[in-house]
Amino acid sequence: MTAKIKMGYEMYKSISAVANIQNEANLSFDVSGLEVKELSVNGISAMHIFVAPSICQTYEVSKPVVVGINTANFKNILKTFDKKDTITMEVTNDKIILQSITKTFLLPIIEHRGADKLPEIEYPVSIIFNAKEFKKLLKDISLISGFLGFSVSNNEISITAKGDAGETKFRYGSEHIQKIVSSINNTMFNVEEINKLISVADNKSNIDIYLKENEPIKIVYEVAGVKVRCYLAPYIEG
Repeated sequence: MTAKIKMGYEMYKSISAVANIQNEANLSFDVSGLEVKELSVNGISAMHIFVAPSICQTYEVSKPVVVGINTANFKNILKTFDKKDTITMEVTNDKIILQSITKTFLLPIIEHRGADKLPEIEYPVSIIFNAKEFKKLLKDISLISGFLGFSVSNNEISITAKGDAGETKFRYGSEHIQKIVSSINNTMFNVEEINKLISVADNKSNIDIYLKENEPIKIVYEVAGVKVRCYLAPYIEG
């Protein structure tokens, strides 16, 4: 055995979230924790997931190892478990074993190159939303357009959209702002792609959003203690 992890269903749910952007992924195990770091198939978004040993019921790694998985297969197998289940994942030389008290699945290990690196950007603006509130905002905006624009200045956030169906604008005050070093002027992003990145965020949790003009948006949240960090390239009108 190379690695053994026992954790709740919600923790595994966060790992399976990468299936929303990539068909394959690498699980990287070492003494510091389990890490998943992937670029999307279309190259415009990325996701980084980190599971610390301290939030697992069991975390045993005999040596560092990287194993590839088919993310759709992993996600579909996960759905067969009950949400109250505690799941154990074991990695052997050629298999990944997912099991609860009542069932066991053996999944093949695949070869996958994975992401080399994720953006390292100093963000001048950070804002915060409740996950349920932000998901509702995206749903409302999608009635008008597939794209939204962020503008932040003078302790006010404006989120706008414009399309064939009309125009809309949402305004928020300083209670949502964590940091402003410089203003942001209508930096635009794809609504559907943002939805993919935050789909597993718990409605009661917070979503931290980091902005810099003409740079990828950074989105950070936690699922059952698992840290999820996402990036999405801005939409540039042609």
